[in-house]
Amino acid sequence: MSSFLETGARMAKPDKKFTLFHLSLTPRREPTFDTFQGNREQWLRHALSERMTFNHWGQEELHWVPLEHESGLIFGLLQRTRRHAFHRSPDEGGEEVEAEEWQGAYILIDPKHHEDGQKAAVENDVVGSPRALLKSLVAHINSREDHPYLIAIEPLFDSGEFWSFSKEHGNMMRSIYFDFVVPNMWKTEKALEQDLEETGKKTGAQRIKFGLESPDGVSTQNDQVQTGVDYVEKGAGTLSAKSMNGERFVSTKKPKTTTIPQFSGYKSEVISYLANLRNRIFGREQDAVDDPDNSSDGSSVD
Repeated sequence: MSSFLETGARMAKPDKKFTLFHLSLTPRREPTFDTFQGNREQWLRHALSERMTFNHWGQEELHWVPLEHESGLIFGLLQRTRRHAFHRSPDEGGEEVEAEEWQGAYILIDPKHHEDGQKAAVENDVVGSPRALLKSLVAHINSREDHPYLIAIEPLFDSGEFWSFSKEHGNMMRSIYFDFVVPNMWKTEKALEQDLEETGKKTGAQRIKFGLESPDGVSTQNDQVQTGVDYVEKGAGTLSAKSMNGERFVSTKKPKTTTIPQFSGYKSEVISYLANLRNRIFGREQDAVDDPDNSSDGSSVD
């Protein structure tokens, strides 16, 4: 293992960067006869097990290519074509030409039901914006007639970024807006998450927006804002704020990222390399990635 990873590090040029997201799956309110029967993990594995082609930004095609690996994670590539300009060799007169090439971004998904599960890592700066790519993939899955859940994705972010912004502006904001995804997996006693879950069940809402604003300023030093920031940090919503002097903070513009040494090789070698570094890619400090007692099947919390 170590020699393999060291080989990858020696071959490194720029680091390979990943942006982290959380996948929230809300049960479909009115299932049909064709609805897939299974829990969240089973649906993610089923929906992402086959190749797919779909629209991206309404004008380009994206291709999802599943990659098999024994790690238990979902591996895949999002690919698209791009025009590439280059010159022919000196013997050919150095003529400038254009050709179409395939580019791809690796995606790793942990579909399991545990405190750090239902997380996705999308490779950066290869095919396009990680958030836009993942949103297009999720929109296509949500459009399937057999979908049992609606999937929402949001990036994880470091709450320290917001608290630094808040401190720089005297912990007073002109406005703070939260856009929460209704919880579907965390077991918590926090009043906010209980309220969101109850409201979601009663109304069928997948997202709930909440705002605080005042021309005299809104204090960030209270339990309500702290709880909201903590919730968004897990990839369960978004946060935007405006300071008293008009400066803005948007959580989606400061997503949490991880890096690993670049590695080149055959497809199977690259996949194994990524699997071996999955904890680093997912931003986990500990080695255990699965539910320690394997007691949950992903369906215990709706």
